[in-house]
Amino acid sequence: AGIPSAGLFFVVGTFFIFLSRPFGGRLLDQKGAFSVILPGGAAYLLGVCLIHRADSLSIFLLASGFYGLGAGLLLPALMTWMLNAVRAERRSSASATFYNMLDVGTSSGIMILGSVAGNMGYLTLYKYVAILMGLFLLFAVAQHIFHPTAQTKDVKEN
Repeated sequence: AGIPSAGLFFVVGTFFIFLSRPFGGRLLDQKGAFSVILPGGAAYLLGVCLIHRADSLSIFLLASGFYGLGAGLLLPALMTWMLNAVRAERRSSASATFYNMLDVGTSSGIMILGSVAGNMGYLTLYKYVAILMGLFLLFAVAQHIFHPTAQTKDVKEN
């Protein structure tokens, strides 16, 4: 959209990732993974939607804040959710699988979304990312409703 100083997006986003980690960890310890995954996913979705609509630096940086906040909350909460869903003796394998799939998803996402952006434009790209994030949130809510013990086991055991 021709926004000047757009590189600040990464500075603001990184700041919010660092800012989110301490309170996200405390919230996860007190209330369980879902209490962090839902607001993290919602913040990420809001960030993506704002990026899609950004027409000024201030909106773009606001989007970056929500994007960073969501990313900072989601990754550790998803890791904890996953580790609490497996037996203790499987946690090492589960952790390795999580990080391998994170790498596969990041790499393939760059290629696929890069093709989408190149062929259809960035606005379409962010629309698709928002749809995927919405589907993720629906999955997380369904998982919480139908299988709540996987998200709360860490709170009950402490």
